[in-house]
Amino acid sequence: MRDVKATGIDAPGPSAEVILTPFAPCRQIRTCSVTLSLHAGYARLEYALEGDLGTFNLKPDGPVGRADGLWRDTCFEAFFIGVTGAYTETNASLSHAWNLYRFEEYRTDMRESVASAPDVTSALQSGSLRVSVGWELSALGPFTGFKPTVVLGEGSARHYFAPAHPGGARPDFHGVEGYVPRPRATCAPQQETTHG
Repeated sequence: MRDVKATGIDAPGPSAEVILTPFAPCRQIRTCSVTLSLHAGYARLEYALEGDLGTFNLKPDGPVGRADGLWRDTCFEAFFIGVTGAYTETNASLSHAWNLYRFEEYRTDMRESVASAPDVTSALQSGSLRVSVGWELSALGPFTGFKPTVVLGEGSARHYFAPAHPGGARPDFHGVEGYVPRPRATCAPQQETTHG
């Protein structure tokens, strides 16, 4: 990711925080949230998990670079949807493996999108995991809503976190449930002037 200070722009862009809930009970995780910030041509997703993290697959082992099937283990995802219903799915792992897919509609016409590797950093401390993933905005396509999601691997099991989940026996991040409006810049209040 570009150094923002080097651009001469230091004002933060619009952002939105989203609370994620598990598809099925996951007592080890107290909170799971994601903040999306838009700034200087980038979309940065800041994932924050709090809880008893010792049983989850959080080692940065595995593939590096572009790879398929990252959702089969711990994966930090987001979906970006446009007005036509077409959407982009982003995947990033702690090993710095990643992928970006484009769908024309619900699970239809999936293809890898042209994209540069995201900027991924992570910090694991006792009871806390922070993962930051920065994508070039141009790779996400025009979007009006976003849905951050997390897959946490625990041995061979998986836990699914999203802002909302569809009804049914299986989790499905591709549904329309849980999209949040794209954050917009807010205008600073104008100072009142008096004429004398």
